[in-house]
Amino acid sequence: MNKKFEITNPLKKRFSIISSVSNANSKKFEIKDKTPDWFQQTNSYDCGPCLILNALRRISNVKYIPKNIEEVRRDVNKLRSGDFSLVQLAPNGWFTSQDVSEYLIKFAGLEVKEFACFTDETELVSQNIHKELENILPKMIYSTLNRHFRGFIPTPTGYEVLDSFNDCPKMINIEEVNEMISESINQSTPTRVERIGIVR
Repeated sequence: MNKKFEITNPLKKRFSIISSVSNANSKKFEIKDKTPDWFQQTNSYDCGPCLILNALRRISNVKYIPKNIEEVRRDVNKLRSGDFSLVQLAPNGWFTSQDVSEYLIKFAGLEVKEFACFTDETELVSQNIHKELENILPKMIYSTLNRHFRGFIPTPTGYEVLDSFNDCPKMINIEEVNEMISESINQSTPTRVERIGIVR
């Protein structure tokens, strides 16, 4: 059943995704070596690398799956070295949403469309995200809400949440993903713009 975009009041927007269907892109990762299936961050700054590592172990048909956080950080610094406006990240540097999207595009071979949730364009941003999700479920949705990367992968029964503060992935329903998107759109400030990424 298709869900509609709802506006609960003029200041706070709610978001609805088309209901989940079986996703052929979803897979279980088979451990062929000693690389773990789940990366949990043990500090305040590794949520970006953990999102990449955890997502690429669950999304099918990716070109490359890195082995650990250090490798992801090295690869991101290689990408940053090609952009002279970006400085190299320290071992405890925080990833930007651009670091995550560029990695997924250039190393994993995925398509990423990212939406900046500007405070003065909440309705337009909501409509654009809804349009992007209307016809085909993505391989993953990610958010930068509260300065923390989280991924949401569609499954036949809901969404698998990739949150590296947790000790394993969790399952949530579509309404909870809708709430996260609404929160991301509504919690941006003039100094902190939240972002939503849609991965295909």
